[in-house]
Amino acid sequence: MENEALMKSENIKNEGYKVICLAVKNHGHAFGAQTSMIQCLQYFEHLAEPIAEILTLLKDQFDHTQLAEGILREISGKTFNAQDSKSPRSFSRFLIRLTDLSPLLVRKQLSLLLAHIDSESYPMRMALIEIVGALIKDIAMDEETQVDAHKKENRINALFDLLFERTLDLNSYVRAKVLNTFSRLCDLPVKFPKQRQEIAKHVVAMLQDKSSSVRRYAIALLTKLILTHPFGLLHGGPLNLTEWEGRYDVVSKELKEMEKTLGMGEIPDPEGTQAEKEETEKQKEGDEEEEEEEGNEDEEADEDDADAAEVAEAMEEDEEDEESAERPQPKKEKTSKRARPSLPVDLANVTDEQVLAAFDAEKHVKLKLIKKYIADALSFIRQVEGASGTLSQLLVSTSKAEVLESMEFFKTAHEYEMECAEIGITKMIHLIWTKDNSATSTEDGKELKGIRSKLVEVYRLLYFDPLPDLEPKQQVNRIAKNMIERTYGATLAELTSLEELMRSLMVDGQIHTDVINKLWHVYSKDLHRIQGLASYSQLVKALSGRFLDANDGVPSLSLA
Repeated sequence: MENEALMKSENIKNEGYKVICLAVKNHGHAFGAQTSMIQCLQYFEHLAEPIAEILTLLKDQFDHTQLAEGILREISGKTFNAQDSKSPRSFSRFLIRLTDLSPLLVRKQLSLLLAHIDSESYPMRMALIEIVGALIKDIAMDEETQVDAHKKENRINALFDLLFERTLDLNSYVRAKVLNTFSRLCDLPVKFPKQRQEIAKHVVAMLQDKSSSVRRYAIALLTKLILTHPFGLLHGGPLNLTEWEGRYDVVSKELKEMEKTLGMGEIPDPEGTQAEKEETEKQKEGDEEEEEEEGNEDEEADEDDADAAEVAEAMEEDEEDEESAERPQPKKEKTSKRARPSLPVDLANVTDEQVLAAFDAEKHVKLKLIKKYIADALSFIRQVEGASGTLSQLLVSTSKAEVLESMEFFKTAHEYEMECAEIGITKMIHLIWTKDNSATSTEDGKELKGIRSKLVEVYRLLYFDPLPDLEPKQQVNRIAKNMIERTYGATLAELTSLEELMRSLMVDGQIHTDVINKLWHVYSKDLHRIQGLASYSQLVKALSGRFLDANDGVPSLSLA
């Protein structure tokens, strides 16, 4: 197995796996195999994934988990230095691969592995973050194991708390790994509504991180949160703040009238809503910050120990539940207890008032849930809207990746009808003068477009591309209207940049002749609006090569 070339052959690898598994299972080779595997992880990087596959094969086909548990316990007791770069990477790859193949094995030993969450070696901290994300996915998607919903929620909350703590890690690679983990969790069918509010809060704070890579991942995650938001069940996908505030006022008014009719008064929501708590939270923020500053390092260490203890307790309960689920349950003796006969309901004596009361009570509960649903949506929209100022500043960042992600964010925000989108889209028009138009690749191998070409693509998708299910005449009217509206309230600098953008689109052949004719037709009727047409002078010149005169059906206009 030490020969990397031989491990590339599937036949040799599979036969080697079986030999090791048989030796461990039937010939007492577990201790020697554990020592050899630990040494191989230290000195041979290419054996990280194969060893994880061997342990998974032992568990699935040979019903032997003692070797894997022994290796995980030994790894949890190791200490990795910050100067050591080879060994931690090999162990982290092993742990990540084992978590992907057999998450239950790692979940049972997580309380021990969490000792590396504060390791000096940042690759081990990154590995633990990825492991925690994989375990959250496994717990949330697990429908076979019968676990109490409350316990399941507690485990997920404890694991999310670990990820939230790592957003303040000293190493930028670790903070970026946390954001990547959140991004993968957003793609799951499970929406994690309670945790999403906290994720958005941390992401908005990380937009001001000192590392450009962390800021880039934060912008990308904020865009992903918009794309995967869970607030489209009742009112569709748009996230317009004014519309949602109107819905909240309507529901609150209806709920208040119902409570007054039922003689309940103003009953506070037992679960509370985000909107109702915002003012009190703002008032308490100053006091909390002062208390945090007064806290010393010992208190922080105690908090970390408490969080680790909560996770360990949750994982121990998880292990007990898994063992009890796997253990055959003894059949319970049938008792002679019989179900008590239910009292007969006299439907004839049920009054209309009782029926209406039951109906009103059900409607009252439904309205309270809708109110909380809208309040959570408003909290999320306000968090995103509050980050638009920082994102507008990042449009002129020196980092190309940040600029491109900011442009993608404002494009997505415009598609979801967010109020902050117009400011960013108007500001990004000046990027048309950027000289960098060549595609590059990032550290993770992702190819990045040029800033200028990205800007042209954004404007084309938002304003100039035809929409489905529209007639050709309607398409022309819509595109011409969008072009005209771009000039409303525009400054001289914005008009100049808009003209350059139109010229680029015309050179690429992305503006149809019918759109140009429509523009001439509109502006020929109102000469006072001719200043707006000056923005498209270069477009018209590129199209016809000359100015149109009265013989072409429009008056002669000087655009020079």
